[in-house]
Amino acid sequence: MKKFRGSPVNWLAGGTLILCSIQVSAQLKIDTAFRLDGFRREFIAQIPSGKVPDAGYPVVLMLHSASHDKEEFYYKHGWKELGEKENFITVFPSSLHWCYIEKPDSLRINHARWVTSELIESACPEDRAKLISDLHFLESILDWLILHVAIDTHKVFASGFSDGSRMSHKLANQATHRIKAVGHSSGGYHPGDTIMTQVRVPNWFMVGTDDERFIVPPYTELPFGGDSILDYLHTYLVRILRSQGLTNNYTLAEGEYAKTYMFAECRPGVPCAPYFFSLLKGMGHQYPNGENHPVDGPKWFWNFFCNPPSTTTATKNEPSNSLIVLNSSPNPASGEMILYLSSDQEELKEIAVFTSSGARLLTKPAIMGRVSLRKSEVGSGLYLVQARTKKGILFSKVSFY
Repeated sequence: MKKFRGSPVNWLAGGTLILCSIQVSAQLKIDTAFRLDGFRREFIAQIPSGKVPDAGYPVVLMLHSASHDKEEFYYKHGWKELGEKENFITVFPSSLHWCYIEKPDSLRINHARWVTSELIESACPEDRAKLISDLHFLESILDWLILHVAIDTHKVFASGFSDGSRMSHKLANQATHRIKAVGHSSGGYHPGDTIMTQVRVPNWFMVGTDDERFIVPPYTELPFGGDSILDYLHTYLVRILRSQGLTNNYTLAEGEYAKTYMFAECRPGVPCAPYFFSLLKGMGHQYPNGENHPVDGPKWFWNFFCNPPSTTTATKNEPSNSLIVLNSSPNPASGEMILYLSSDQEELKEIAVFTSSGARLLTKPAIMGRVSLRKSEVGSGLYLVQARTKKGILFSKVSFY
């Protein structure tokens, strides 16, 4: 482990805060909507006043939290102001409203939610068959921008807060052909969205010590002293480091209000991209913006996007990780879904598919460790997929629309 005092932004920039460009004047707000998959989808695009770069404008997608919409981050946290200063487009999409069951009280709630595996698992029965792909929606926004505005498709980034952070994690794992880096706060990586992909992108996640969504009794706050947070979030970190193709070696940047663990060592022979994890002292369930916390999330993330850290490669493999997940992608799907194991030590042999009421629909063998499951085989709706491994039985909830 390497360790130093200061900001990870300074570490990235070699001691200087590097920003991409500076332009100042009036911006153009585009508030628009279109029909997709049978629903009205809305977003705001803020176009900076600066001259169009030769390669087109960079783009940042900012994804709101549950129960909110595109306006939440348009008016808060400084992304559009930073976009004007740095000459990039900021996009604020709205998710759809869905009914879901909230634990632990089994309350039925109807709020705006992004379609991640967390929503797929908790959706009310009447909404399960209606869930559609928000990956499709966000990619369609990029297609719209390509048609109407000059954008640099090699500089498309995403950020998110809470439920939006879960969705931006999903983008980092399942839309790497479009998204080049992500930075987000206060919403973790759901196991069902953690797939092993051949292309990984730089990823930075922040959470506060006082974030009640991450505190598990008897703890009253996330541990800031020492490196106890690595044990506290062990299962989460193991999963995401494996997904990023990284070892568990890190460089630590320490400051008064933030500790950032920077993982940038690749496992031999595995595609990889750096992963940063920041623990912010005294912050609750919030998106840091320089006013609610000393860390200015948009500026830190933008610098990370513009100046992604380099990686090194380990000289030998670490012992194989014991955590195995049944991956499904895309999920939800409108046609075909591919299922496979997250382990490089064991291949998927077959799956069994059950209805939400427990009735077995079919069994399918794997071909070279993968199973192709089609909507035409099961129909629209929510299903439970079972796979047997050497270490036991794995389950995953999947959805077709």
